[in-house]
Amino acid sequence: MRPSFTSLAVASAFFLSSLAGAQAPLSTDTQGYLDFIGAKSGAPTVSGTGIATGPYNAKFGSSAANAAGKTAFDVYCFDWLSNAGDGKVQILTFSDLVNQNGAVATALYSKITGSAGASNTLTLGTLNSAAWLANSMNAGVQGLWDEKHVALWNLFWKDGAGSPGMPGEGNYRGITDPNNTGGALYWYNQAVANSGFDASSYRIFAPVDDQGRFVSNRQVFMGQVTQVPEPASLALVVVGLVGLGSAARRRKQ
Repeated sequence: MRPSFTSLAVASAFFLSSLAGAQAPLSTDTQGYLDFIGAKSGAPTVSGTGIATGPYNAKFGSSAANAAGKTAFDVYCFDWLSNAGDGKVQILTFSDLVNQNGAVATALYSKITGSAGASNTLTLGTLNSAAWLANSMNAGVQGLWDEKHVALWNLFWKDGAGSPGMPGEGNYRGITDPNNTGGALYWYNQAVANSGFDASSYRIFAPVDDQGRFVSNRQVFMGQVTQVPEPASLALVVVGLVGLGSAARRRKQ
C-alpha cells in the first residue's frame, strides 16, 4: 500500500507531538526548573530516621510554569544531608562532574569529595554504579528500594573508618551481611561490581541560583533522560516528511 499525504501528515504530527512531550533537557549545559513532587508512591523511609528513600518524582521544564505541565519522571538523590525542593538546576553529564567542567561542576565536585564523611574520590565508575542502582530500583522489587537507595548514598558518603556509613548513625537492615539480598551492603557491593554500567542516558540535576551559581544546601538529583533533537533537526524531519507526502500525492495523480 502506498502512503498517502494525509497519513504522512498524521505521522508527522504524532512524531512532533511525542518530541514536544519529552521530559528531558535539550543539552548537557541546559539550565531549567526542577519541580520536586516528592517520594514516589510506595517508597519507604529509612528505619528509625524518617528519611525518605527513592525513587522520587519530579518534573523538568524551562520554568516553574513550564515544568508544571510536564510528565513526572523518577529522580534519585545523592545524599541524606541536603534539603530536597523545587528550584533552578543545571544539567551535567557524569563526565562534566568528574572532569569539573565549569563552575557548577567544580563546586559540586568539591561538595561530594570535600565534605566531612565524603568518600574523597569521585570517578565515572562510582557514578555508573549509582546509575546501576537507580536502574535496579526502577526495574526491581519495590520492597528493596530503601536498601538500594541507602547503598547509593554510601557510594559517596562514608563513615570515619572508610566503610559504608548509615543515615542517622545507626546500622541498617542487613548492612553487616554482604550476602543478605535484603541488605544495603549487599547492594552496595553489587553496585561497585557494576561500575561499567552504561549510564549514558543519565544526567545530574545540580541546583543553582538565579545567577547560575551552585547552591550547596539543596539536594542534587540524578535521573534518566531522553535527548530532544535541536530545532534545526526537527525542521529537517518536517521537510523530509512533507517531501515524501508530495511525492506520494504526485504518484497517486
